[in-house]
Amino acid sequence: MTTQERIDFFREEFEKMMVISATKGVEYANDDHDANNNFKEIGKQLGLIPEKVLWIYVKKHLQSIESYLKRGEVLSNEPIEGRIHDVILYNFILLSLLAEKKDS
Repeated sequence: MTTQERIDFFREEFEKMMVISATKGVEYANDDHDANNNFKEIGKQLGLIPEKVLWIYVKKHLQSIESYLKRGEVLSNEPIEGRIHDVILYNFILLSLLAEKKDS
């Protein structure tokens, strides 16, 4: 893969993640005014800061990726690419949580 091919590949994957973010994000937040609401609400219920709730979600996907790397296959019906996209998106969500803290 050339450098340009990789850049194009990244763009395509980023577009896929934006679609995921627009659909899953709205569904999970269950709040039109606060896209990070689910992390905050679960955090309140468990006595955790939203970032720690997010980390729990990230770890679930990382464990799935680790399992894939060890086995060479996925054991569920979700392709490994979906798990990788989710981990990347959670990092963007973490950035948004940190930006909210900085702004408040």
